[in-house]
Amino acid sequence: MPAVPEPPVEPAADAPDVREITAPMDLALRIGELSIVSALTALYPAGTILLAAIVLRERVAAIQWVGLVLALLAGGMLALA
Repeated sequence: MPAVPEPPVEPAADAPDVREITAPMDLALRIGELSIVSALTALYPAGTILLAAIVLRERVAAIQWVGLVLALLAGGMLALA
């Protein structure tokens, strides 16, 4: 008995394409230096914590606020370098 071919799987209409996800990073790497871009990219979790604190009203411990402030200061210092 021959195998029945499976129908082709189509991506969801609202799923982002890989090019859409990596486009900001590609642009930043073309304009800036790799060392600065990669360090600032590592700050994405800080944005998540800030949004969770502001939008979802989640509690952030004092030590986490200190870490966020230091990370943002470091990002500002990198931008000026």
